[in-house]
Amino acid sequence: MSDNVGRTVMIAVIAGVLFAGFLALSPRLTAGSQATEPVGPASVPTTTPNVIQNSISDPVVSVPDSALFDGQAEDPVPVEQVEPTATTTVPVPTTTTTTVPSGPAPDGTLTLSAELVGPRDGKETVILEDEDLVEWYFEVENSGDEELWGVYVYLEGFGHVWCDDTYLAPGSITDCWATESVWDGAHTAHAWATAWTIDRQVASIIAFDYFVRE
Repeated sequence: MSDNVGRTVMIAVIAGVLFAGFLALSPRLTAGSQATEPVGPASVPTTTPNVIQNSISDPVVSVPDSALFDGQAEDPVPVEQVEPTATTTVPVPTTTTTTVPSGPAPDGTLTLSAELVGPRDGKETVILEDEDLVEWYFEVENSGDEELWGVYVYLEGFGHVWCDDTYLAPGSITDCWATESVWDGAHTAHAWATAWTIDRQVASIIAFDYFVRE
């Protein structure tokens, strides 16, 4: 009986030790079995869209006036005023030159003379008054040794003065007449005669002074 009791006690002791060891190791085993690796974020496939690159100009930045920040406007930058240069106009003396339009200078081939015949004939001196109707008398002589064609006289301010003859043999004379009104004051009438030889144009020019009283 003693042997059985001793054997039973021994078995009980061994069983208690094993049970105690199991209890000691049980928390660690339980903790080890429950530990899991952390789960990372889900892997999502990414797609890169096609991007069309356009040329973008530099942005225009509007700089606000400093008066918006400190409440005071800056004084404007003074601009230098340029005074206009005074110019002095010097009057240029004018001269009146009478020439034959598109014609040659007088060479003595033609001789031209003029007379102003007023409405008071018979007097030694012709007295002209304002608005009188007067008659111009011109005499043209071929003073050269060549025949002349197309003879005519031109009176400035009046126009073409027709002559009795347009052909002049050497030494011949023709009369030319013009009628117009005159006005008060001192005047100078310019007239010229032209004609043609076989190969050239000839001319003569005169200036005739006259006075018309009021």
